[in-house]
Amino acid sequence: MALPALPTPSTTASSAPTATAPTTTLGPAMAYIHCPFCLSQCIYCDFAVDTRHGHSALLDATVEALCQEMTHCLTHQPASPLPPLPPLSSVFLGGGTPSRFSARQLQRLLDTLTRHQPLAPDAEITMELNPERPASPLADYRAIGINRLSIGVQSMQPNELKRLSRLHGPDDVRQTVAEARASGFDNLALDVMVGLPDQTPASWQATLEALVALAPDHVSMYGLQVEPGTKLASLVDTGRFTLPDEDTAVSMYWQGIDFLEASGLVQYEISNLARPGFASRHNTGYWQNQPFWGFGPGAHSSAYQMRRANPKSLDTYLANPTQPETVHHISPVEDLENALIFGLRQRAGVNLDTLAQIHGPDVIDRLQPLIEGHLSTGALEQDGTQLRLGRAYIPVSNSILDTFIGLGPVIRP
Repeated sequence: MALPALPTPSTTASSAPTATAPTTTLGPAMAYIHCPFCLSQCIYCDFAVDTRHGHSALLDATVEALCQEMTHCLTHQPASPLPPLPPLSSVFLGGGTPSRFSARQLQRLLDTLTRHQPLAPDAEITMELNPERPASPLADYRAIGINRLSIGVQSMQPNELKRLSRLHGPDDVRQTVAEARASGFDNLALDVMVGLPDQTPASWQATLEALVALAPDHVSMYGLQVEPGTKLASLVDTGRFTLPDEDTAVSMYWQGIDFLEASGLVQYEISNLARPGFASRHNTGYWQNQPFWGFGPGAHSSAYQMRRANPKSLDTYLANPTQPETVHHISPVEDLENALIFGLRQRAGVNLDTLAQIHGPDVIDRLQPLIEGHLSTGALEQDGTQLRLGRAYIPVSNSILDTFIGLGPVIRP
């Protein structure tokens, strides 16, 4: 199933397009902090994860390295005339499993971050959480300012969880949600996966019903991706795991969307639904091509016309936390590609007038033949200046988004 992986925009500068300066000249108002520790690594995971969670000295060293990196990045910004840093509208503590860190350790990370860049009064501060015992009581995380939890449910079927090497069961999910509500969290997101090994429409429906019974404010519904080099890839390649075929996976995707929308959630992105007012501010910023900081092993930043990627290895990161693995200049063409590819994942789509203001009206004019070709097939829909994916084309969205990669020759005069 082609969800939720994204096409990769071109990463080489194109020759002299007429697009104007990228949106990434703006100072980031979002920060992602990668907390790499997990109790175990799931068979599908290819993230920067380390299972040496029991070594308190290693956790402390990682906190220290994160603080060093944040201080360095936030005090060595490009020179003027770029605008000053705005207040942070969102902070996302992701992983890994951030709840392997204590509330005291996360407090230090947030204090270091906000010492150099303040939080907006209504900032969204999210922590990812697995349904397992955290290092501190959930009330302690709420007390340090974390106001949103993203809980990795993945399935409510014990056999499916076991096949994914998940350590929790459905009752653990229910208990975690109850504890979160009792601890003062009024913004809960649940992550679930579709297209799992041996998952059926009936087992998927049972998971959906169990999710809705928990009254989530937000649901992320991801299609399982078989990433090269993972244990899952080996199990699938050798025939030990069987995934639903493409037609079944697409059918289950719509089954999930339709059921969750009928329960009162609203789809606002290909893989995300929320109650009104509860869309993820952080992820929406990504889809709207806003600049962001990324701190920690494997984290990426996109700011000031540059993309920076940190090494995935924790040991490499700890040896020099201020040294990225790669730094790449974001050309105007690549910035436009990002705006289209990420923006069209939103059900609201992209606004052509806004793109014209950022990249120049002549650039949008040169895109019209490509856009009109998609309009003629129904792959794209246009309502005034708003351009969006046709609903029926969402399951094959990557084939549409791929056409917005390599736009240099298209928009070059």
